[in-house]
Amino acid sequence: MATNIQVAVRVRPFLPFEAGAKSCIDVLPGEDDQQASSHQKLSQGKSVRIGSHHAHRDGHTFTFDKCFSGLATQVEIYNTLILPLLNSCLEGYNATTLAYGQTGAGKTYTTLGPVTSPDFFKQSTSKDAKHAPEYDVVGILPRALRDLFIELQRKSDSLNNNNGNADENPADIDENNANDNKDDSGEELGIQATKSSTSQNSIDTSQQKRPFDYAVKLQFLELYGEEIRDLLTTSSKQQKITIRDKAGDAEVIG
Repeated sequence: MATNIQVAVRVRPFLPFEAGAKSCIDVLPGEDDQQASSHQKLSQGKSVRIGSHHAHRDGHTFTFDKCFSGLATQVEIYNTLILPLLNSCLEGYNATTLAYGQTGAGKTYTTLGPVTSPDFFKQSTSKDAKHAPEYDVVGILPRALRDLFIELQRKSDSLNNNNGNADENPADIDENNANDNKDDSGEELGIQATKSSTSQNSIDTSQQKRPFDYAVKLQFLELYGEEIRDLLTTSSKQQKITIRDKAGDAEVIG
C-alpha cells in the first residue's frame, strides 16, 4: 500500500423505505481509473461530491484514497481494502481496520453482513465453485477469518509435506501457489502467496525439518457508553474489563 493509513468512503444504496428519495451524493472516478472495468467505473472512485443536485449549487467535492458507490459489492470492498492488510499481517506487520459512521450508515452490514452460515467457511474461493446465495453479501470479517485459516493451512500443508524433500525449492512452491491465486475476473481473489527469494543452497536443513505450527487468538469486545464487554464470554456474569498501555501496545485486563 502507498501509505500506512488510508481512508475509504462507502456510500450505501437507499433502503426500501427510502425508495423514491433523491440522492445528494455522487462518487466521481479518479484520473487513474481509465483502465477500470465498466462496473468499477460506476462503483469506485477517488472523490465524492455532495449537494450538486440542488439548483444553483455546484456542491462540494472531497477526495479520499478510495470511494465506493451504492453499486459496490462486499467482494469489491474486501478485495480492495482488506486483502492487502491481511497479506501484510501474514508477513509480520500489524494491521487495523476501523469502520466509522453514523447510525444506519452500513457499518454492521459492511463488517459482518447478514447472518453467516457455517457452510460459508467450507466453501472454495475458486471462481468456478458454486456458492450459496449468501456468498455475495458476507461481510469483511468472516471473509478475512476464512482466508486467514485457509492460508495458514496451505502453508502448513506445503511446508510439512516437503520437510523430507530437500530437492524441491520452496521458491518454486510459492511460485506455483501464486499462480493458483491469480484472478482477473473481479471475483474474490483470496490471499496472495508470497514468493520466496531464498535460494536452495542457503536453506537451513534444520529449519526445513521443523514443522510449521501456528496459533490464532481472537478477542471480540464491545465498547459502549465507556464500558467494555467481552462478547465471547460464556459466563452470565460480566467481569470488569479495562484497556491500558503496556510496553507500547494495548493490553486488555479482565
